[in-house]
Amino acid sequence: MDHDVHDGGATAFNIRLNWTMVGVVIALLAQSGALIAWGAKMDTRVAALEQKVTGALQLSDTVGRLDERTKATQETVDRIDQRLSSQEEAVAGRR
Repeated sequence: MDHDVHDGGATAFNIRLNWTMVGVVIALLAQSGALIAWGAKMDTRVAALEQKVTGALQLSDTVGRLDERTKATQETVDRIDQRLSSQEEAVAGRR
């Protein structure tokens, strides 16, 4: 049985580092950190866009209600105009 013997005479395992693998692991850790930072930034941007969309939807609802009110007001004005026109014609016919 062969053992690696160091200066102290103790038995130890010979560990050889593969520096290429160490570089790959460091690169993967750096990319993972960058991915996490990017994801956090995207989450912030999505939250801001959701707030804008919510505000726009509320504004859209308000505009829709105002449009309906405007149509109803226009119909009322048209009815009043018709009544006034018919009354004016009746008055003109009496003269």
